[in-house]
Amino acid sequence: MLKTLSILFMGLLSLGAQAQQKQLYWGAELGSSTLGDATADLNNVLVSRFGGSASSTQDKSIGMFKIVGGYRYNEFVDMELAYLQSNSAKSNFKGVSSGSNAYSGNATVTFSGIEYAVNFRPSISSGWNGAYFRIGGHNIKLISKASITGTQTQQFTDSTSGAGLLYGVGYDTALNTSTKVRFSAVKYFKFAGEYEDTASFVSLGLVRDF
Repeated sequence: MLKTLSILFMGLLSLGAQAQQKQLYWGAELGSSTLGDATADLNNVLVSRFGGSASSTQDKSIGMFKIVGGYRYNEFVDMELAYLQSNSAKSNFKGVSSGSNAYSGNATVTFSGIEYAVNFRPSISSGWNGAYFRIGGHNIKLISKASITGTQTQQFTDSTSGAGLLYGVGYDTALNTSTKVRFSAVKYFKFAGEYEDTASFVSLGLVRDF
């Protein structure tokens, strides 16, 4: 009888611990991704369109702000939904056409969208409950704008959007009982719906229990 009561008591304690883990939280992250050098491709596009010669420069990285909402189901599983917005990554270019007309301009790229993921964590007793592996998806819109000035000024806008998968790793370390500092690295596949495009972001942020 005492053994049965002990087992029942331990079971209730376990359920209570799980119940304490079930809570909502929110947070914000700042991230950055290194951009590949696309100046050669841009120069080739300009020369193929206008002839002559062209040169260009570009930003080396793009930043991102993320607002996160999450639900801690238990010590092993979190579910998260986030809105993300980038700053502008800019390219500047100039050239001389085959008709000896000088021109110059710039192009910018921004993106925004949502992501959703499940975080899987080790047990609290392992001492590594702050670490997690995440897998999920995203739906992102990418907007490109360009302006070129020569004998006249022309402006162009294009956009693409779509869904893809993501995975990543991270670590939450406690500042106090309700606030944690988050380190995160996430890789996005089919970024903005483009089949061959991927993007990797490293970010730092805070998450806080409601």
